[in-house]
Formats: sequence, structure tokens, C-alpha cells
Amino acid sequence: MTLIHFLIAAALLAGAAAYALTRHKRKGRDIAIPAPDTLRTDLLYGYYGTYGNQIAETTDHVNLVWLWDFLDKQQAAEVLAQMPGKFGVLDVASYLYHREDGRLRPRPGADGQLRAAFRHLRDAGVLSQVKMLVPVDEPNLSKTNLTDTLPWAAELLRRVAADFTELEGVLLGCIYLGGKPMPHLELWDVVGFDLYNQRSGIFAPGGHYARMLKKLRPGQRTMILPGGYSNIQQDPTPFVNFAHGNPEVLIVLPFLWATVPWADDVDKGIRDIPAMRAAYEAAGRSLVGG
Repeated sequence: MTLIHFLIAAALLAGAAAYALTRHKRKGRDIAIPAPDTLRTDLLYGYYGTYGNQIAETTDHVNLVWLWDFLDKQQAAEVLAQMPGKFGVLDVASYLYHREDGRLRPRPGADGQLRAAFRHLRDAGVLSQVKMLVPVDEPNLSKTNLTDTLPWAAELLRRVAADFTELEGVLLGCIYLGGKPMPHLELWDVVGFDLYNQRSGIFAPGGHYARMLKKLRPGQRTMILPGGYSNIQQDPTPFVNFAHGNPEVLIVLPFLWATVPWADDVDKGIRDIPAMRAAYEAAGRSLVGG
């Protein structure tokens, strides 16, 4: 299978349905979120996914690298090796799930597939860079709903990771599709949702973020996702200010740096929109000290 086919498959697994669901919703609006007097120095900042020349283009203003689920273990090792010292997030959906009877189902032998991937990353000297594991993107999509499998996935990830000293303390994270029920939030160390059309209005009192926060257990952290791509062009400032003022936020994760060939609703990524590129580079530097 060619890389383009992998990319197309990834779109089906990770986002195309989400775009279709949100495309025709009425757009929300930004709300004013001032920066607090004291700014944090412990936030993580990086873009969802890594594509094309993104490593060279972003390494000076990110401290997190997110590895797509369609990257094989060798490709994942190569990306991590080029981003030393960055907080690595590994989406392991391709090891946990496969297509059966036209839908995604838990993969037989997922335990062995995951162990083989971890061994490869360990032998390449980069497994210790993996700080968070993600089972699958948007598990609550109506078309490919996988929420019933999440307890299985979380147990498997924790059990297998426990056998690798390089993964001691690794976090489990999950991004849901916003505006829908988000079952099993309690399973994850870090949770978030994407609802780009609602802009920073998701942070309004009693809004989508506040409702999610009420369901979290003590100690759980969050990630927030501004949509900087051409169809949204979200100013990152409200998201950055919110992160500074809310200690449960661990990650600011913009979508999407590169212009990717498989997403019809993403005409241009952040890198190809001059105003957005400048804004997101500045936001990253303000957070990571680049």
C-alpha cells in the first residue's frame, strides 16, 4: 500500500467524518479571554499530526510532536529521532484496530502488535520520548463509534506499557468529537475534544468545555484544540490565554499545520496562510520560549 493510501485510510479513521459532521453547523463566535497576571511556563504546545516538512518548519516553536496513527513503527521512530527532547504523543490505533465487515473492530493480536512497536522504538533509542499514548482519534464518531471498546483499549495500553521501563509514567490521552456524548472520560489522564466551528466560545460559562470539566475526576488534565486551518482561521490568543489561566490544561494542540492531501474541508493548513502562520508561530514561541 502506498503512502497516499495510508493517508486516505487515516482520513477515514481519524477525521473525515468529523469534518462532514461539523461543516454545516452554525459557526460559533470568539469570546474575550484576557491573559492572567501570572503566565505559566509548564504548558505543552504542538500541532496535531506531522506531515511533509513540518519537523523543520516547527521545531523552533513546539515542545510536543504528535505521531499519526498511519505511521508505521519505523516512520514513527524516524520522526521522534528528528525531534529530540520533545514530548512525544503516539496514536496507536493501527495496532489496536482493523477493518472487519466494513467497520473498525479490535484487532486480534493487538497485544503483540503493540509490543512489537514498542520494541522497535526502544531499539531505535526513542521509546523514552513517548510520553502519551492515544488509542484512537474521535472514538465517538457516529459512523465508526468505538466507545464500547475504550475500556479494553485503556487496559491493554496500561498493561503493555508497564512492561517497558522507558514508558514508566506514560500518560493515556483521548480526543473526542465535541458536541456529542463522550463516554469513558474517566479512563484517560488527558482528555480533549475538537469543535472548531464553535471557536473559543467553547470556553463560555456553562459551555462545552465547562460541561466536560464537570465530568472529570480529580487530577485529570485537558488538551485544547484551536482550529487554525483555512476554513476556521481561529486566532490562537484566546486559547493560549485560557490555558494560562486554567491549571488543568496541559496541552495546546492546534489543528492543522500542513496542507494535507486527503481532507476536503481543509483547503490550507496553518503553514500556507501567512497571517495564521505568524500567529501560531508567535503563540508557540510565547509558550515554549523559542
